[in-house]
Amino acid sequence: MEALYGLLFLLSGLGVLLYGISGVGQGFEGIASNNLRRNINKMAKNRYIGFASGIGSTILVQSSSVSLVMYIGLINIGALTLMQALPMFLGAHIGSSLVLLIFCFESFNIVEFFGLFALIGAAIAMFAKSPTVVKIGKTITCFGLLFCGMKMMSIGMESV
Repeated sequence: MEALYGLLFLLSGLGVLLYGISGVGQGFEGIASNNLRRNINKMAKNRYIGFASGIGSTILVQSSSVSLVMYIGLINIGALTLMQALPMFLGAHIGSSLVLLIFCFESFNIVEFFGLFALIGAAIAMFAKSPTVVKIGKTITCFGLLFCGMKMMSIGMESV
């Protein structure tokens, strides 16, 4: 019976994760302006800066999957080309290796607190007057849901 509950929790976490991924992509489409696209293109033209941003973003969020979803969302809205994103993808994978090294040293696990992003983003979306700020709040909410879904899946896998 415990395995069944674990499987249900795993599948629920997968649903929350997929919803978060979809929401982050839609949020990027909603808040991307020409100025943002221009700045991202400037950064992505240099392969080394793109590589470093891949490492940095993965270390910041402690998940290469989230970084890759973010970059794929930027490709979907036309802010990046695939060739510009490749160094970022490589940096994200190397950054995940560095995150594992950090975890091995038993440092502070920030993933536990990313669920607060869902709360903060929901509050911003509910109380904001500007449509752009509402979109930003929804994107932050989905970003937090992404981490909640990953955590739910890991908890579900423990009992399966």
